[in-house]
Amino acid sequence: DLYTFELYPEARPNPVNYVKGKVYDIKTKEPLSAFVEIIELENSASVFQSNTIMPQGSYLACIPLKHNYAMNVSAPGYLFYSENFSLEKVYEVDKPYVMDIPLQPIEPGSTVVLKNIFYQTDKYTLKPESEIELKKLIKLLNQNPGLSIEIGGHTDNVGGLEHNKTLSTNRAKTVYQYLIDHGINATRLKYAGYAYSKPLADNSSESGRALNRRTEFKVIAVK
Repeated sequence: DLYTFELYPEARPNPVNYVKGKVYDIKTKEPLSAFVEIIELENSASVFQSNTIMPQGSYLACIPLKHNYAMNVSAPGYLFYSENFSLEKVYEVDKPYVMDIPLQPIEPGSTVVLKNIFYQTDKYTLKPESEIELKKLIKLLNQNPGLSIEIGGHTDNVGGLEHNKTLSTNRAKTVYQYLIDHGINATRLKYAGYAYSKPLADNSSESGRALNRRTEFKVIAVK
C-alpha cells in the first residue's frame, strides 16, 4: 500500500540549489586542480569545500536556498577567484546553475576584483562580512612571500570627482591598513584611489554602476 501525508513545516528539509562548473587557466584554458569554497555571508559559515575533480577540473555543490554566498577558488601558482551570489530558484541536479571559474597565473599586471569586500554606503568603513575575503588575501600573501600588490579603490560617477577620489583612496587605504595590522609588511603593499577613471561597465545603469564600485588588487612584483 502507498500512503502520502503532508509534513509539518519544522520537519520539512531545506530547499537547496545545485551549483556546478569547471576551473581553468584563463590563458591556456586547461582545467586546474583547485580548491573551491562557498561561504554563507550572513554567518561566515562554510557550506561547501572541495577540490576539483580531475582531469575535468569540475565541481558540484549542493547549498541551501535563499542565502547570500561568497565563493573563493584557489590553486597554487594562481591568484584566487572572488565572487558573490544569491540564488532563489531551485535547480535540478541534472540542470544546475553553472559557474565556470577562470584563474589567473601570479604574474605582474594581473588583477583581481575583490567582490566580497563591502563598505557602508558612501563611507570607507569595512563591513564585518568583508573579513572572509580579507583573510583569503592575507593567506595568498603569506603563501607567496615574494608577491607585492597594489590595492585599488574605484567608484561609479555619482557625485563629484574630488569626493569620489577621496572616497576611493580611503577605501583602498582601509584595506591596505587591515593587511598591515594582520602581519603583512608594508613594503609589499601600495594603495591608490582611481575614482571613476577606470570603469568596468557603463555608468548609465545601476547594474553598471554596481560593477564600477569595487576594490581590487593588482600584482606589481613577483620575486
